[in-house]
Amino acid sequence: MKTIVPLGALSLLLGSPQAFAGEYEVSFPTETTGFVEDTTLDEVVPDSSYGDKESFVVGIEKSTSGGAQRALVNFRELFTDAAESLDDGVPYGAEILSAQLVLSVLSFEDEFDSYPDAFRMYAARVLEEWAEQEASWTHASEDVLWSVEGCRSGCSDDESDDAVWAIDKDQLRIDVTSHVAGWAMGEDAQYGLVLYLAASNFSLGDDDESTVVRFEIASSESAKDGPFLDIEFVAPDSDQDGFDVYEDCDDADEAVNPGAKDIPENGIDEDCDGLDAETPELDDTEIDLDDDRYAASIDCDDADPTVFPGAVEICEDDIDQDCDGVDALCEASVREPIPCGCGVGPGTAALWWFGLFGLIRRRR
Repeated sequence: MKTIVPLGALSLLLGSPQAFAGEYEVSFPTETTGFVEDTTLDEVVPDSSYGDKESFVVGIEKSTSGGAQRALVNFRELFTDAAESLDDGVPYGAEILSAQLVLSVLSFEDEFDSYPDAFRMYAARVLEEWAEQEASWTHASEDVLWSVEGCRSGCSDDESDDAVWAIDKDQLRIDVTSHVAGWAMGEDAQYGLVLYLAASNFSLGDDDESTVVRFEIASSESAKDGPFLDIEFVAPDSDQDGFDVYEDCDDADEAVNPGAKDIPENGIDEDCDGLDAETPELDDTEIDLDDDRYAASIDCDDADPTVFPGAVEICEDDIDQDCDGVDALCEASVREPIPCGCGVGPGTAALWWFGLFGLIRRRR
């Protein structure tokens, strides 16, 4: 079962407003969000579509007809603009620490023991839209041709690291961190990945009918685990208040977060507890001299109705309106430089000429 697990808060960084942004790990699709599209592109039967099969194939063959098989994989709804829970997917703007494409291998043929020494599997980013039930070696969809047949160079770019075996050759993992990071930041359109085998200095056998390397991989239609992504990421903190998008009930407002003070009865849930704070009711034994509905026991100035816990603070007026123990500081004002460039104010020139005239008269 695929799960999402918070890995814990990042260490506090001096001066960093995002110090508490959380680091998380997700396997996608989750239990409730997202789905996978995948299919085979077969050079031998270039017009055939395989989007409804329980497996897809990545291979290189040497036969009388020749040919190769490539595969397309795409993760729909991987990213979200409104991440309220971990099951919603990865929020746009997340910092991707690592991402691995995980493939369940159903069968593997390699007559010459050439993998991985002479052949490697890679994943490249697809640059064109395609349809799962219509894509073939020649077509991205029913009426649209690939810019390059088989979605090779020109249809895809930026290959990943090569695949590595895991779990006794029942599973392949490919590092696709750079691809997923580009999608997360909105830099690259998300059309998924194309999987292919690349050969290096390998002499094929003399048997024209032999299959060199061929992976059969469980698809999203399979009863076994289809393709999924293991992703580690740091959740964004858009308002830089120290609480990430999963912790903050309004990540666009720095005054709203789980550590904020909730101002009573203003219609805003500043502390993200699900409720707007209410002004406490006074009982008959409590004293409220200024009638601001705060008892003298919690009101830092019970003679002033504008001063009480949660009041609007006026900066640098030597009054602690909200009873937090300090007077708020105003933002530093910016003083415009004097335009004359001489370091003194207007009117100085007239005074200078008047003084010079007086000095001349005294010398006479």
